[in-house]
Amino acid sequence: MRDVPPTRLSRRRLILFASLATSACGAAGWFSSGRDSGPQRAADADADNGTLLAFIAALFGKNLSLQDQADLTDRLACMQQYRASLKHDCSVLAAYLDSQAGRWGAAGFAACSAWQKASIVDQIMQMPLKSRIAALLSRFSSTERDFYRMRWSAVPQLAWLYRHSPVAWRTRGYERWPGAVGNWRDILAPGAPYP
Repeated sequence: MRDVPPTRLSRRRLILFASLATSACGAAGWFSSGRDSGPQRAADADADNGTLLAFIAALFGKNLSLQDQADLTDRLACMQQYRASLKHDCSVLAAYLDSQAGRWGAAGFAACSAWQKASIVDQIMQMPLKSRIAALLSRFSSTERDFYRMRWSAVPQLAWLYRHSPVAWRTRGYERWPGAVGNWRDILAPGAPYP
């Protein structure tokens, strides 16, 4: 057996490590180029909010009335105003939803039929969040990171927004949040006498 100097052995390890790192970066680039995260569009807040409201309605299986849409639009704008990262995640989600709707032949997610919306929502909800490959690709590609953040950042925040809005209370049959006075004249109306 030939006696190999230790410097050659460490060079071989360095070359092997460099080739593995290069192949990992290449694989991440290949996967991120294949991922269709939707068209990169300018920040069109109205179009994004319309898509996001349609997504919330499809996520909870509810048809939103005009009053529901107004309530959720105000709350969504307020939430996005103070969290820039959430605004970006919601924009990526809206672009992805519209691109998936385009595969069904619809102009946008809001224009899809109910079963098409349910299919797209189901696809998003089944994304592998705890996959090691997803975590690795998210480290190498910003497109992959945005793709997975829309599921573990934007979707839970939109669900929280719906559950803590008057829309959810109206769905349960209340006219307003329990404990909140709907009409200021109710305060002046005589109540039950104290015992």
